[in-house]
Amino acid sequence: LSDGGLIQALAESSFHQGIGVVVELDDPFIDLFSESSARAMVAVRPENHEAFVELADSFDVSLATIGLTGGTSLTVDGQFDIDVAELRADWKATLPAILGTII
Repeated sequence: LSDGGLIQALAESSFHQGIGVVVELDDPFIDLFSESSARAMVAVRPENHEAFVELADSFDVSLATIGLTGGTSLTVDGQFDIDVAELRADWKATLPAILGTII
């Protein structure tokens, strides 16, 4: 989760299928924007969650369950709720708006 932190990973992961996510974080500002290279984001099906936790434990890897996928919004802990399609459109328009059209 280095480049852009957790917020970048959540947003880009949501863009591919248009599936939202609801997350709850202890410290949203730090957790969303920290670019620590020692973190990874993994999504598992609910029926595989327990097995995944056991696998992580067997390798002494700590993990935190931060939320669930579903819906059409990226929602963080009551901090914000943004429609994934709208967020993707804004994300895609950023560079063209700054750089203009290159012919």
